[in-house]
Amino acid sequence: MYGIDSLANFMRAAERLRALRPAARFAVHLGDATATATSEAYAAFGAACASLSMPLYPVVGNHDDPALLWAECPLPPGTDVWGAGAYSFTAGSVHAVVLNSRLAGAVGGDLDAGQLDWLARDLAAHPAQHVCVFVHHPPAPVGIAWLDAVRLASGPALLAALAGAGGAARVFCGHVHRYESLTQAGIAIVTAPSTWVSFGPDPENSRVDAGQGYLVVDAGADGISVTAEPI
Repeated sequence: MYGIDSLANFMRAAERLRALRPAARFAVHLGDATATATSEAYAAFGAACASLSMPLYPVVGNHDDPALLWAECPLPPGTDVWGAGAYSFTAGSVHAVVLNSRLAGAVGGDLDAGQLDWLARDLAAHPAQHVCVFVHHPPAPVGIAWLDAVRLASGPALLAALAGAGGAARVFCGHVHRYESLTQAGIAIVTAPSTWVSFGPDPENSRVDAGQGYLVVDAGADGISVTAEPI
């Protein structure tokens, strides 16, 4: 789209992820797998994800068709599924929680009370050295007005729930197509670059052919470090 081959970019990212040493334990796609909700598009996405050769955990984005996404990217074994696209899993010292902020027919996102209640119960039941929460819409503003207008409406409630659980969590988001790192209510929030385009501050000319990439997250005894890697 717009002259950019996002699938080729994705495959380059997958090749580099496979080459990481030590090997990555899992990968997370932060939503908006395709721009067209067709079975063919999701089949291509599923095949690209299979090339990662590691467990892949998808997040539902506002452009996604959840049924087509789950059909092509079934969750790995051992996933604790709450429902409606929310689930959790544990890998080593990391407990990961994936939330579904999609609102049908809307660009912005939200989490209902049921999902937030489940999050609190899940975190209480899985004490871990590192807690990583993955959700498509960022829960705090990134400083670009048109993007901030379509962020997570229940962002304050999410951050309050994480603070109530000890505040040691880190939140990873998609949606804004650019790397940003910020702290809100004591919670670290990171947004990931895209393999398609970056989004700029001008809503009329928002698509920028630059900054494509992915995140590499290291969780160790000294904490969590995040690196934005260009493609």
